[in-house]
Amino acid sequence: MTRFFKHKSVQRCILLFATGAALHLLLGPLPDTYLVSPWGFVLALNYVYVLVMLYVFSNRIKWVQHFYSHQAAILSLSGLLALVLLMGIIPQQSAGSHFPSWDLLGFTRMTSSWVFALFFFYFTTVMGMLTLHHLFHWRRHRKVSLLLHTATFVVLVAGVFGGGGKQRLRVTLTPNQPVHYGETLAGRKVAIPFTVSLREFQLHQHPARLVLRADSLSSPQFVEVRSEGFCGTLHNWDVHCLAYIDSAGFHPQTSSYVPLRHEGATTAALLKATSRTTGAEVQGWVGLSTHIFPGSTLPLTPSLELAMLPREAKEYLSVVELQSKEGSETHRIRVNSPARIGSWSLYQYSYDVKMGRWSNVSILEAVHDDWWSVTAIAMWTVLSLSLFMCFSAIRSRKEVPA
Repeated sequence: MTRFFKHKSVQRCILLFATGAALHLLLGPLPDTYLVSPWGFVLALNYVYVLVMLYVFSNRIKWVQHFYSHQAAILSLSGLLALVLLMGIIPQQSAGSHFPSWDLLGFTRMTSSWVFALFFFYFTTVMGMLTLHHLFHWRRHRKVSLLLHTATFVVLVAGVFGGGGKQRLRVTLTPNQPVHYGETLAGRKVAIPFTVSLREFQLHQHPARLVLRADSLSSPQFVEVRSEGFCGTLHNWDVHCLAYIDSAGFHPQTSSYVPLRHEGATTAALLKATSRTTGAEVQGWVGLSTHIFPGSTLPLTPSLELAMLPREAKEYLSVVELQSKEGSETHRIRVNSPARIGSWSLYQYSYDVKMGRWSNVSILEAVHDDWWSVTAIAMWTVLSLSLFMCFSAIRSRKEVPA
């Protein structure tokens, strides 16, 4: 163990961690826009130039040779992977939120932590020096490996110098109302180089869920109600659905629900609950509350009632028309299925939750990334070369005689 810590690569990693921790304690987290365009691109060019100069004179500067050693590559990657694992284990805070009192190193928002930034920059530098070493000695190395290292280095450089230049805006759309601006988290309006018009908003919901509720606390168990019939058992209560109305309105004179296809309609079910212990039966309507109708529950005992949870969105999408200098395009934007126009990406972000399925408001997130094209080409190159190397290895094994 002592011999391990005496290794220079390990000592450099420890020094990096200590330096990052000190910087985070003294200066606080990294700002979200520390490399605003075009300075990120300018610094990236200067960074690559410095790496080339360092490698050219590495014979005279002995400590530079460490950066293209296999030990440095393995340990820098190990340190970065350890931080990535912590990122997956520790719940991450959104940008702009406050760090918990116990988080002194910013690990609850890892991308703003100096420790993570230094390790990421260190690994990028090691990969850059390895790539230059392969380029200057390309006859000794396989071309596929050389291209793989180069593409990986491009992705890392884009991550270091392009992350701070990303612009994220919220675009709120209503039907047939063209919008040519977005809003930052602070509420400042920013113009975008195209116009977005909402043509249609679609929302599909999960089935209604029934739970037992006592003192405003809902049980973790639930049963779904889709149609008439047996729904399930909740804590010794058998629940049957006698009538189900997906789109209903409350009738105050009869204290019941009737079919209604109108904005603000709710979901309601006529239920019968039977106790397995006492055999008691309770029957009544259960419905969700909306901005028009009040909700209703079914009392089972003086302290226990049967209630319906708000229906969650299963899928929602926006059909939008994008108008730019190049012309007009129609896109269907889903969650995790964005529309792209130039260096902008439009993601389905949210909708009017209060209106639920009757929402006619769609909220998109417009993300501007000047490095997107470069990153995409490099990522596809890495993926293609990795698959090629895997198939080549399998093929070579088959060709080896038994």
